[in-house]
Amino acid sequence: MSFCSGGPEEPEHQAQSMIAVASFCRRSSKYVFEDSARAGMGRRPAKKSFFELNQKAKVRGSDEENYSPDRTLGLLGKQNSGSSRKLNSPTFILSTMQVPLLCPFTFHSDAEKKAFAQLLTSLQSPYIAPALEVEFSDSETSSRKQLVDIMVVRPYYNKGSIRDEIYKNSNPTDPYTSKYPRSVKGTPLHHKKIRTFGRQILEAMLFLKKKNITVYNLSSSNVLLHSDGSRTVAQLSDIENSLLCKSPATSLENLTLCYESRVNVDALHFGHLLFEMALGHRLSKPCPCPSVLQSAYEGVNAEVAEVLNLIFNPPTKPGDAVKVSIENVLKCSLFKDTPIQPPKSVKLSHSAKKIVKVCMASISNFRTARVMQYEEVFLGMNDCRNDPTMVTRTSFASRTSSPSSPTFPTNANPQTPLLNNPP
Repeated sequence: MSFCSGGPEEPEHQAQSMIAVASFCRRSSKYVFEDSARAGMGRRPAKKSFFELNQKAKVRGSDEENYSPDRTLGLLGKQNSGSSRKLNSPTFILSTMQVPLLCPFTFHSDAEKKAFAQLLTSLQSPYIAPALEVEFSDSETSSRKQLVDIMVVRPYYNKGSIRDEIYKNSNPTDPYTSKYPRSVKGTPLHHKKIRTFGRQILEAMLFLKKKNITVYNLSSSNVLLHSDGSRTVAQLSDIENSLLCKSPATSLENLTLCYESRVNVDALHFGHLLFEMALGHRLSKPCPCPSVLQSAYEGVNAEVAEVLNLIFNPPTKPGDAVKVSIENVLKCSLFKDTPIQPPKSVKLSHSAKKIVKVCMASISNFRTARVMQYEEVFLGMNDCRNDPTMVTRTSFASRTSSPSSPTFPTNANPQTPLLNNPP
């Protein structure tokens, strides 16, 4: 097991998370708990902790059967009795995250837990990293009662994420600051990879959108690269972030607020990801420089510039009913004639649909409130409506409350279970 520690997360809560994971592995017939800590694997350790899990090898007499990750998709089938030993290399990654305050569900009832687990494991697409198992742990600390953590098990991919590809990092479990140092610029991806990965990411987002799920937390670090024979496939991960109403990183939010009245937030996040793939570093301003949008910048392909120009120089005006969407982005020439694998038909249960509806309404209301707050603070004061990118990204954060502390009521009472009957 590798534990991602550090940051402002309470040490008591870190210990509770480790105990919960150890307990989960003891109950499981599939996973091995290991206690070899590595700190800082994720970007925000206070928000999410990561553990490496090995798969148990079942031994019966002199015959040993090793289960591969590919056989676990959809969960392992028949389990044989016998002793177990640990395998050497990790085959799964388990992430734990405290349910955000903005989430309208408390997950204190078994019905809510079961419905959410079924929802997350049923979202299966060739371009989504599968959630193999979902569990919740309840614990009490001296500072906050009834902490609820969600634990999600996914396959471990040796290639890591798109950000690992950009920074040529060969060990995805290394500390975040050493994998992606601020002082080092990454390597832009080849145009063919940008085209392929970009289309696959958009297909994953479109698949979720058809289920009324908007991706609010897209970044290069949560798009994983899976080797499928002779090809590499991009798979969107950490979908639970959006489903649990987890706000985007403040640094990214401060760059997107000025556009959210004209461009859908998922398309904006894709634009930031596309910029990083094309130039090898993250966008530090609300909009790329004009030379990038006009493909006059060295190394920027005209097809990539077309997509960036659509997103960051939208033809719509603030307040227009029609916004730039991922469907608009998919029509760009960059993604035409790119072969894709269509997903299988997935039907969500009534309880799962209810979770999606309530959670998406909650975070959508929150985003709307943040945009209105932004416009009141800046667009009313500085007459920046024609060029909202003139607003500095640091000043807004200093004048407003934290994104994790909503100042408006959601559609649901967080203290009242919303699912009273099992699905």
